[in-house]
Amino acid sequence: MNYIMVTRKDKRIWDIVILSPHMDDAVLSLGQHLVNWQKENKKIKIITVMTSFGNDEKIPLYSKKYISSSGFKLVKDFGEARIWEDIGVMENLKVKYEHWGFVDAGFRRNDRGFTYPTRRGLFNRKISKGDYKMVAEISKKIAKLKSKIILIPAGVGGHVDHLIVKKAAEKSSSKTNRLSYLESPYLWENFNFLEIFKNIFKIKSIFAKVGSKNKLLKGYRSQCGLWGDYKFPYVEIIVKC
Repeated sequence: MNYIMVTRKDKRIWDIVILSPHMDDAVLSLGQHLVNWQKENKKIKIITVMTSFGNDEKIPLYSKKYISSSGFKLVKDFGEARIWEDIGVMENLKVKYEHWGFVDAGFRRNDRGFTYPTRRGLFNRKISKGDYKMVAEISKKIAKLKSKIILIPAGVGGHVDHLIVKKAAEKSSSKTNRLSYLESPYLWENFNFLEIFKNIFKIKSIFAKVGSKNKLLKGYRSQCGLWGDYKFPYVEIIVKC
């Protein structure tokens, strides 16, 4: 098994759909919101877009370091563990979820080799020309979603996958009301926190007490050590697009 792709056809109209570039982004950035929305009986679906890591064990050096830091030697084993961790957290949250199966940028390839051969390229805020086909594919899938609100990543930190999902949502023909979430932990790295001040008049929701989220994050066992002290109170912020 290389990875599990979960998609479901349904005609349900959701209260909230969250577009999460990677497994853990939604919980890192919106975990406390999710817990509170569940208590309010909101109909929630989390869609994770990049849930595959490809089938090639030849990967960029920074990606090798990443899976090694996560406790794995093989891409195959790493990918399976990440999938099952995410499924466990989703089931613990008792939300509906989908995995769309697009390949993570750190593992993507093109005709010339690695799409993003360096970590710097992964975070340089520039989408590779070859990835615009993916943007179009994701955009078409987003257009089919039926929800009162769609939450999309703001692109804080410049990770290319976050920008791809953001652009796909913006290009989508969907008329659904869109809001953005400021991504953690990127928001608290370097001077990215200045995004808060740039969006101060656009804030729709903010949570500073995130104790319930910290419990959920423990479900991502392979990733906890990579976030530094994941008990740090990552304030959650939703803003107007």
